[in-house]
Amino acid sequence: MHIRNNNILQTAVVRSYIELSKMMMKKMWVWMWLTLLSCDRCHGCFEEERSGLLEIKALINPNSIFGHLGDWTANKELDIANCCEWYGIKCDSTTRRVIQLSLAGARDFGLGDWVLNASLFLPFKELQGLNLSRNRLESCFENEVFGST
Repeated sequence: MHIRNNNILQTAVVRSYIELSKMMMKKMWVWMWLTLLSCDRCHGCFEEERSGLLEIKALINPNSIFGHLGDWTANKELDIANCCEWYGIKCDSTTRRVIQLSLAGARDFGLGDWVLNASLFLPFKELQGLNLSRNRLESCFENEVFGST
């Protein structure tokens, strides 16, 4: 009788362990799917910043396939679609926001002097550094980004 009770107890423990394991596996799968679904934010840059950079590229050097801005692409299927990996761009490792933007010497001098519209930089919420040297920058429209001097 004692052996039979012991077997029943062991069977109940094994069943409980199996049920607990199944429940833990389900939770792990849910967690893994949620992580995978949210990963487009953790590996790339923000879409509004990417669009802003492409707009800047179109104004600075509209025909640029090569040179400073050659890897800045609108094609999201390419490996270089992540603007945090583009030349002259530095993103915060935690927020993935653009924090440094270097456009030094990127403008095609054949386009003449450049009058900068400062509102181009509005999408960059965490921008800390901006290098516009060697671009024949003539003047800048004043607005809320830079303010009046």
